[in-house]
Amino acid sequence: MSKLKKISKFLSLQLDFYLFFKNPMNVLKQLVENSIDANSTCLNIELEGYGFDLIEVRDNGCGIFKDDLLFIFKGNVTDKISNICDLKNLRTYGCRGKALSIISSVSKLKIISKPNEQDYAWSILLDQEKFFLFPDLYNNGTLVSITDLYYNLPDENKLFLKKRYNYHDINDMIKIFILGNPEIDFRIKYGKKLV
Repeated sequence: MSKLKKISKFLSLQLDFYLFFKNPMNVLKQLVENSIDANSTCLNIELEGYGFDLIEVRDNGCGIFKDDLLFIFKGNVTDKISNICDLKNLRTYGCRGKALSIISSVSKLKIISKPNEQDYAWSILLDQEKFFLFPDLYNNGTLVSITDLYYNLPDENKLFLKKRYNYHDINDMIKIFILGNPEIDFRIKYGKKLV
């Protein structure tokens, strides 16, 4: 008799989160990398409650098309590679679809995006496996807002994951991005304080 059992896609995503995004700083890093990959020249970052309450990244990059917003949460999607040989020519930070589907499994996620080629923006709200897509107003680019990080995990897991990360650690990470990308205007806000 087999002891192995198939787990749901949603549980699989939550396990991926434990492996790859152990704290809000890792989540923020992924969002900043996505914005840089989108050829942004301006990045606004806002954090509340050390990133557990809110992580928000606004950019003026290339945006995400409506059809891709629907597709992005399916996991294992990217516009960067189609076969293993593409990896050696990859000159970007990451794969937007993979990270966002994992992050959405342990948070409430909202994305508003408008590519230059679309007449108006589209918003998608994702809460566990339910999503809502609707037209919205936004300039060219993308806003990713993550709230209530870890809200749907058991309490004992939250205590383990909610180790306090101070803003100095986050500042150090952002400084590395600033030094590596001097053409991008970074603005960082912790609660109501602009840094």
